[in-house]
Amino acid sequence: QVSCWSAAYNFGGILFAVDPKTRAKARLLQFQTISDEKKLETVYSLTLPKFDAKTKVLSTYHMGRGVGDCGEIGEWRWTGKNFKLTGYWNKADCDGKVFDIGNRDPKWRVFPFRK
Repeated sequence: QVSCWSAAYNFGGILFAVDPKTRAKARLLQFQTISDEKKLETVYSLTLPKFDAKTKVLSTYHMGRGVGDCGEIGEWRWTGKNFKLTGYWNKADCDGKVFDIGNRDPKWRVFPFRK
């Protein structure tokens, strides 16, 4: 990960896939996220990325406010070559109720798309 930006309570960066045998051929990763129009879009920078090597899941959490009561959570699974979007949650209402990386309530799920 290469840090690219920071704010009061969020920071973000770009991520690379690197083969230890050929470090000079590091590959910039791209990620599908959900746009405000609820459509898939491609981005390069992620907010507060966290990778679990055991499960091969990368998650992000973009806080809408410092108290952490709104924002977006994304989750991708490593396929062996890229990360595939497996879930995306958005809580737009900053209502004082906690919304953090562990809170993936189905009512806030955006992807897989709700019917």
